[in-house]
Amino acid sequence: MNRLGIATVMFVDDEPSILSALRRLLHDEPYKIVTYESPTEALVAANQDPPAVVVADYHMPGMTGPELLQGLRRLNENIVRIILTGKPDVTAVLDAVELGAVYRFLLKPWDEDELRVSLRRAVDHHCLLDERTALQRRIREQERRLASLQSNVEASRG
Repeated sequence: MNRLGIATVMFVDDEPSILSALRRLLHDEPYKIVTYESPTEALVAANQDPPAVVVADYHMPGMTGPELLQGLRRLNENIVRIILTGKPDVTAVLDAVELGAVYRFLLKPWDEDELRVSLRRAVDHHCLLDERTALQRRIREQERRLASLQSNVEASRG
């Protein structure tokens, strides 16, 4: 999410026509859509401004979708990772799940309604993950403050 509360959805595919079709399809959705033909460029961009959701093609030159998603996972576990593929097979699915903890697989050609619903759910999931992370951080801070207070009380008694 950016400062305005708008989720960024990143698409990575080495086929410009796929990226163009996705931008046209999703132009009226309440997301900031960014696209990259290069997984390496996408990884650099995500490092500077992490997206809420990344949808990556499975087969790309230089780096597969699962390899990209694995790198994104190391960068920020709250990025929701989706694979978009035209050639699904069981081994590919298992490899992708193992490497990048894939949230969802979508098939090319995609069903427009399914894609929209999947993105909405992915953004909602990202929001929940961010909220959980913030709450965990808050709990750790409160535990530190409590330990400090306990230490002060014990020191004043001794």
